[in-house]
Amino acid sequence: MLISGITVLLFAAGILGLLLYPKTEGKLNGIKIIVMGTMALLCYLSLCAGICMKANIFVGLPSTCVSLAILDGILLIGILRKKKIQKLFWRMSDVISLVLLTAFVIWITLHIFTPELRLQYRNVDAAAHFSFANYFFSCGNYDSVIYFSAYIDAMFIALLKPFLTPTLYFKSFIIADIFMHLLEMWVFYYLILTISDKKPLRIIAPIFSIGYFFGFPAYSYMSGNFVYWSNGVVIFMFMIYTLFLIERDRK
Repeated sequence: MLISGITVLLFAAGILGLLLYPKTEGKLNGIKIIVMGTMALLCYLSLCAGICMKANIFVGLPSTCVSLAILDGILLIGILRKKKIQKLFWRMSDVISLVLLTAFVIWITLHIFTPELRLQYRNVDAAAHFSFANYFFSCGNYDSVIYFSAYIDAMFIALLKPFLTPTLYFKSFIIADIFMHLLEMWVFYYLILTISDKKPLRIIAPIFSIGYFFGFPAYSYMSGNFVYWSNGVVIFMFMIYTLFLIERDRK
């Protein structure tokens, strides 16, 4: 339980560091940084996990804590050296939109899994990926170049291990699936606002996000088919977001 708590605290410290690290003289959207920063941290941890696997280092919560501690230290040193923090603003329309999107995903989640998180996947694909996550959790390694999802699922199993018996580890997999679908919706929402942040688009962005989710993501989620869909798409959207930032910095 202690290592789980330390991991969560270090992850939260990483998000705080990304919030406060000075990036520009103007104000930045704090909630947007939290959402995109969460995705950036997951990509960073996945990269560190890949390096550890190549070095034959067991990948688990201890190695994840070390990776987070290194990043947190770098961010802290950067803040102290620049002797200032990033100015932020918090938009109520973002809070309302994200609450609505979260409620929408939770509504579908409760319809599928019920509040008890029962095993309701209708496709064997979920079983295969749960097996991959269990192998990663047990062995600290994964014999595949496509390990992002297996790593995230395995870390959820490790984090929730103190609260679950081995026969209930599947609930950790379901929670990881829920989290990635939530993150997918939030990233899509902010990708839209990165293209244009005008007021009319801020109003209809949640509608676009729900419309997007009602496509294949919702079908995949409800049927348990292609469980890694959300993970692949959210990485792709994050890459597009990063390219937008690079293009704007060049201008």
